Amino acid sequence: MKAKIAAIHAMEILDSRGNPTIKTFVTLTNGIRTSACCPSGASTGEHEAVELRDGGESRYGGKGVMKAVANVNEVIAPVILDMDPTLQTEIDELMIKLDGTPNKGNRIQIVGDDIFVTDPKLITRGIKEKTANAALIKLNQIGTVTETIHAIELCRRAGWGYVISHRSGETEDTFLADFALAMGGGQIKTGSLCRSERICKYNRLLEIEAELGRAAVFHNPLA
Repeated sequence: MKAKIAAIHAMEILDSRGNPTIKTFVTLTNGIRTSACCPSGASTGEHEAVELRDGGESRYGGKGVMKAVANVNEVIAPVILDMDPTLQTEIDELMIKLDGTPNKGNRIQIVGDDIFVTDPKLITRGIKEKTANAALIKLNQIGTVTETIHAIELCRRAGWGYVISHRSGETEDTFLADFALAMGGGQIKTGSLCRSERICKYNRLLEIEAELGRAAVFHNPLA
């Protein structure tokens, strides 16, 4: 029997820059409880999803997110979504790519960021106009995981690379590492090897590699 969402609860937390953001908890009817935190970008494209901030000056200089928290908490409904716990993915180990660095095969990625903002429509246009040959993928730019996966599928079909990326205002949520692995692109951008909100993503990748054992296969998307 498929599990259903039983409860949703959100709270205000702080990101790595000390600005408020949201952490949301989801409980399923089978007892599984999980959570996710939303990062925030400093460099934002004009076409990406808009953050809902409280405004005013009384709390965090207007950057509070209690309105967004209230919006999440008001949508509680036990039959929102049927969830199948089984997720089948292609298993690849990830490589770390430095910005602007060609690999040994002398191939260079032209990675579009603010020009695409993880928007399927803008990526479709970029593919048609040959604007780049890869896209930077940021989950909260377009707003939903479904739309993000659609953007990645467009890149795959066009033979483009895609780099799953953090935001400058990060949290210690490690979903980004799992998502990068599940999408099979072989590339993740999540900052230098310091600070807990960055290093936790790398540690999660190490955990996955340990769990997979010999099934973990190195995949070089640029080879």
